[in-house]
Amino acid sequence: MAASAGRVLHLLRHAKAARASESGEDRDRPLDERGRREAERLAAHLADRDISLVVCSSALRARQTVEPLVARLGCTVSFEDSLYSADEEVLISRIRELSDEAREVLVCGHNPTIERAAWELSGEALEFPTCALATLLFPVDGWAEVERGGGRVLSFVVGRDLPD
Repeated sequence: MAASAGRVLHLLRHAKAARASESGEDRDRPLDERGRREAERLAAHLADRDISLVVCSSALRARQTVEPLVARLGCTVSFEDSLYSADEEVLISRIRELSDEAREVLVCGHNPTIERAAWELSGEALEFPTCALATLLFPVDGWAEVERGGGRVLSFVVGRDLPD
């Protein structure tokens, strides 16, 4: 992507998780079988992208969602506790703090935050079931310039709808 082409942001809601964890803690809920399949499909779908950074909630289901993608792309991943309970304001602030060396970034988190952030950043109301991914383009030179309503939705896919 040329420098003038802007920044690409992928907003991903984690894949389908088990209803409970062995510890009883919500943070520790793993992906269920469907969620693991969705995560693999999503990784295949994104395999040709130039994602250099993944910023992900530290919750187990979010980490397990991005593992196949990170393994395929060999990109840097940052697991962040603050994204587990973040609202859209915190998430948008975090996006604005991204390193400008990363032109294409994936953020994996939870609803309603991911859905609300997508709406705030693009002005489009998208419903995010599990493993839903919105790809937004921002015509900016750096992440600090990302503004509400400044992103254009390039695509929206759901893991369960992707081919095996």
